[in-house]
Amino acid sequence: MSNETVRTTLNQMLYKYAAQRGDILGKIQDCRIVLDDAEANLKRAHEDDRRAIHDDDQLVTKMRDLMAYYNSLPNDPPRPQALLEQHAEMGREQLGTHRKRIAAHEVVSDATHTLEDAKRELAIAERDEKTISERIRETNAEIERLNQEP
Repeated sequence: MSNETVRTTLNQMLYKYAAQRGDILGKIQDCRIVLDDAEANLKRAHEDDRRAIHDDDQLVTKMRDLMAYYNSLPNDPPRPQALLEQHAEMGREQLGTHRKRIAAHEVVSDATHTLEDAKRELAIAERDEKTISERIRETNAEIERLNQEP
């Protein structure tokens, strides 16, 4: 094979590698956007989770305090029924805050998995870019070597 044929083949390879590198760089950019979104979503999910935990804990504490107060009252005169009714109402409300707490935790878990996936995809794309850049460097070096031959 003549040097000119080899040079032509190497230039074609270089063109192909350059196109692949462009595609990979586009993928890296897309992966970074997905990663940024995943990080923001996880941050929001953690904030929502903290809020849901706080709301649920606050209501449980109020219920506990109300029941402790009720139980501290003497039996004579009879204890106010309204306190028990309020406690029952708070119990129904606490079912909702507990469900929100569980749901918020699931959102955090999902957001964490999404973030991990985004990091993995970015790492793969960056590895692919490093590999193709090395191929381009090798091909350019070989073309340069051929150009220096008589």
